[in-house]
Amino acid sequence: MTLSSSDASRRGFLNTSAVAAAGASLLAGLNPVR
Repeated sequence: MTLSSSDASRRGFLNTSAVAAAGASLLAGLNPVR
């Protein structure tokens, strides 16, 4: 099973977006919107 560059970049993008979403939710939890 070979891993294409596009598949690797897609996986990296999903990982980055997941980390960004986690960071955003954490900031939202620390700074609740009134």
